[in-house]
Amino acid sequence: MVDFSTFKVEVLPALERDDKKFIVPNSGHGEDWIIFDPKSEIDGFEKSNDKTDQLTRNLIKIIKKWKTETTNVDIKTYIIDGYIIEFLNNYYFENYPKVVSDFFKYLHEIENKTYTETSKKSAQKAHDFYKEGKEDKAIEKYKKIFGDNFPKSLNQSLPKQDNYTKAPNEEFIEELCDVSIDENIHIQIEIECKPKRGWTKSVLLSKISPHWLRKEDEVFFNVAANNLSGEYVTKWKVRNFGEEAEKNNSLRGGIEEDNNGLHKYKDKAKFFGEHFLECYIIQNGICVARKKVNVTI
Repeated sequence: MVDFSTFKVEVLPALERDDKKFIVPNSGHGEDWIIFDPKSEIDGFEKSNDKTDQLTRNLIKIIKKWKTETTNVDIKTYIIDGYIIEFLNNYYFENYPKVVSDFFKYLHEIENKTYTETSKKSAQKAHDFYKEGKEDKAIEKYKKIFGDNFPKSLNQSLPKQDNYTKAPNEEFIEELCDVSIDENIHIQIEIECKPKRGWTKSVLLSKISPHWLRKEDEVFFNVAANNLSGEYVTKWKVRNFGEEAEKNNSLRGGIEEDNNGLHKYKDKAKFFGEHFLECYIIQNGICVARKKVNVTI
């Protein structure tokens, strides 16, 4: 371990193989050696980071701070990176207190160490305080995880994720049912538009400019779930953004039932801006697939 003034760098011996992979010691998990593929690790990180809109990078930074501040953590940094990428594979971001709490639960299930259990409990308690609006108490718990230099405000300490702010009455599917995403299920959402002015027939939005949608146009969303057998229920969430929607108290965000079980949803374009619709596939009370589409007016 090379100790610099503000950080430490772990140096390991490595033996290069013919396939450009390396054999490195895994002393933190016994006196064995493992195969390390740096190119694959970098590619995996970049793919995950793009998919999660920088959440992978941010969470890695957060957990590395925990590793620095916590004594006796014997998990190699690159192994933690792999855990985070796997954890975020189908994770739906709500806020950082929740993602930190959920990750420590995940980490403790794998490692089952005293320090992971302690951090899991502190992160869960901090998240509970955050939900209750008790920021000072949440910060005290975070100091136990990330050190005494943790900022005095959560707004200063936690990075922004796509500048997302929860709407006043917004719901999240994780709060309504269990979520277990099946990667084999693929959702296709077909969007049709019936203009208020012009021709009377609806038209596929994919066939015209995505910015063609105008206020007061009717919009129809039709969903199909591929590689899914058996009956299922569709739920929908529309989330509006922008000054106009906010002034009209129409940011929305509630999760609604399907229209008569037909796996269709009808709405009307009302406010200028970039909005989104998210579809959830519910089978046996569990959300097994979800997909979000952007809607520009």
